[in-house]
Amino acid sequence: MNTLYSLFLVLFVQLGIQYNNAKVTVDTSCKNGTLVQMSNHLECKCNENFVHVSEDICEEKSECNDKMVNKPCGDYSTCIKNVDQEIEKYICTCISGFAYDNKVCVPAECKGISCVNGKCIVNPSPDNKEGRCSCNIGKVPNPEDNNNCTKDGDTECKLKCTKENEMCKNVEGLFECSCQDGFILDLEQNLCKSYSVFNVLNLSIIFFVSVICSYVI
Repeated sequence: MNTLYSLFLVLFVQLGIQYNNAKVTVDTSCKNGTLVQMSNHLECKCNENFVHVSEDICEEKSECNDKMVNKPCGDYSTCIKNVDQEIEKYICTCISGFAYDNKVCVPAECKGISCVNGKCIVNPSPDNKEGRCSCNIGKVPNPEDNNNCTKDGDTECKLKCTKENEMCKNVEGLFECSCQDGFILDLEQNLCKSYSVFNVLNLSIIFFVSVICSYVI
């Protein structure tokens, strides 16, 4: 009994260490991005035309040229001046700790690891920094296939969707907080509003503007 209890305690502590060492948690506020969940981790999904400069910060993507040196030009990559100017004068290169793999910058520990229906992440445990697969929602690592994401399986949503009329949804293989059916996100107020009310308000504004324009003309 003591042995079983000890094993359970060790497992519990290890899981706690992994969770606490994860840079992105359920309480992370993503700058210029949205918090999403895959089977084995949470991450910040950058807004359109923004790229990762760190796990929880996204910045606007820049074209790599002489005016954008040291600016982000892709996920975890910056623009630098190329020493060998016969190829290109300025190039987009991965930041420290990342490596170029299939035209994108991935954690160095993940180079060469293909997860099929998911992506490679670095184990957050400080004692075991190695690449492992985190799968799209609906898939889980398959121990019979080198832990690639080729096995069907369920993942519980851990996100805190606390806004009114908001819920956790599977959006293109990722869990994210989204408006319930029949509601739409009002970007200005950052609230989920009834789709019918939203349409009525928009139609009212259009009608009001049309009336004014008819009098002006």
